[in-house]
Amino acid sequence: MTPRTRRLLLLTSRELLRGFLRRNERWLGQFSFVVIPLALAAIMLLALFAWESDLPVKPPVDIGFQALAFVPDDGQIEPAAAREALRGLKPVKSFDTQLSEAPIWFAFTPPNLANDSAGPPLVYFPSRHTRSLSCWRGNALTPLGSASRSGTEGALVAINSGFATSAGNLSGVPLLCRATFVGPARLSVTASTAANFDLATRAFANDMGLLEGGLTVLAIFMLLAAMVNREPLYIVFAAWLIVNARLGANSAGWDTVWLGHQVPTTWLDGMRKIIFASNFPLT
Repeated sequence: MTPRTRRLLLLTSRELLRGFLRRNERWLGQFSFVVIPLALAAIMLLALFAWESDLPVKPPVDIGFQALAFVPDDGQIEPAAAREALRGLKPVKSFDTQLSEAPIWFAFTPPNLANDSAGPPLVYFPSRHTRSLSCWRGNALTPLGSASRSGTEGALVAINSGFATSAGNLSGVPLLCRATFVGPARLSVTASTAANFDLATRAFANDMGLLEGGLTVLAIFMLLAAMVNREPLYIVFAAWLIVNARLGANSAGWDTVWLGHQVPTTWLDGMRKIIFASNFPLT
């Protein structure tokens, strides 16, 4: 094929493509702006509400408990005295602290749940506003463990947004606990099999990754767009995305972690105040 023939074929193909685009510009625009986005939205809704989840988490068992707030402080009361003070109180499924930071003592008995392949069942304290937790087991009030946002001891561990037991099967064993909270806390206690709680932990991590990862990637994209277009407003939008990612993390109970790393305990309160205060001027 001669160079002239090749040049003619190239010019002809370009003209054919331009003619096709001119004739079908409206159809291609509607297809790109309407059909494809609607199809993607429909598939996403179908995936969310119709398809089977890869993490079929069953609802945990809510445990009724007797609770009493010692205002303004319990004066380091002995566990036996606190148990006597709780005796006769009506069991509840949740306890609102009313923004009080006074210690709360509560007693309950976990339901009978069998061990499974993942281990013994466990008790979970999901409140993300829990500052510290100590528990005693049995009628002899043997120490079970203690936990705070800076560390744990014994058979209590920090997991997801709250704390959980890590001892053997506590089904039917009376438990007495003391907890302190900060913020609009609502105390609740649940029980779950080990396998189901493992699924819940994986779902918690997946949700955290989706929210934080998605908004962080979008914020980085906006920063790159700001550099390319030299548009400072994009930088404000990127900062707004990061702040809202942290606000969502606070609401969901995982703001103790940032980009897969634990936030130092001494930073938490100050960081939360800065995040909440920054949302107003950025918005």
